[in-house]
Amino acid sequence: MSHAPRITGFSGTGYLRAQRDALGSPGHGTLTYAFEITNSASYQFAFSSRIGAGTQSSEHNDTWVRIVDADGNALAPIPNENVKNGAYWYKVYMNNRHGWIHDASNKDNDPHSLSWNLAAGAQYAIQISSRSKDHLVDRLFLGDRNRYALANKTSGKSANNTMFRNLENSLLAGEAIPGDLDCSGAIDAEDIDLLVNAIINGSAPGSYDLDDSGTVDADDLDFLITDILNTAVGDANLDQKVDLLDLSSLAANFHTSAGWAQGNFTLDPAVDLLDLSALASNFGFTSTIPEPASIAILNLGILATRR
Repeated sequence: MSHAPRITGFSGTGYLRAQRDALGSPGHGTLTYAFEITNSASYQFAFSSRIGAGTQSSEHNDTWVRIVDADGNALAPIPNENVKNGAYWYKVYMNNRHGWIHDASNKDNDPHSLSWNLAAGAQYAIQISSRSKDHLVDRLFLGDRNRYALANKTSGKSANNTMFRNLENSLLAGEAIPGDLDCSGAIDAEDIDLLVNAIINGSAPGSYDLDDSGTVDADDLDFLITDILNTAVGDANLDQKVDLLDLSSLAANFHTSAGWAQGNFTLDPAVDLLDLSALASNFGFTSTIPEPASIAILNLGILATRR
């Protein structure tokens, strides 16, 4: 594979372009990217790639991929009806001609993801090699399947593309922001609403356990509001004050089904007297802690690899 920055929209200083077809023989032009896992988990692979030639979405669209351990032994992925080509090389493809796509499917005509069980503290490497000439690769990703609720098959491809794109935007030196539950790069009312819904429904990825108690509950909501956002219940606009602006938001949405930004501060679906009482109890609050320009970073065991 070669470096050839001739197409815009890539994330770094260049991208990789496959220089030859190797449809039945993986291992040509192999590139190896070593990494260490910080949290034991099941990690799903994806890459940011695009079709670099032609007009077909099923041509120039795939690359050989595998993971090896510190001794160079190829690892078998988690069983998912995947199709390999010797020594655990897997054809990984995407079918979209519209720019850089964060996706990675295996098994023709029945797309399945590729995931591996990886252990904390162990050394691994992702290896990629040319399969289809003019397939372009920008970035490689491994995401904790449980933490980001990644999907296995076709129905999840769009969701996975969005998740990996947002994850890319929220990463700093391979680490993610605690409390940024939707991986948007910011901690905001949408993250609060996600956490509230997870508490109500009784199911959530591990990343929602913000206080590391082992349970996702109201204590995590309190931790997000007070410890991460440095504010108080009633601060609808998250400006670290509880004032008339917040009361106005609540009043405008009273007796409606709404989220935090609209004045819903309790674990129920509607803005009501309980929310008004919560706001009233903190009315006049002003945080003495400056709004963080950057939140303290916590390593979540997510890998983002550049060349």
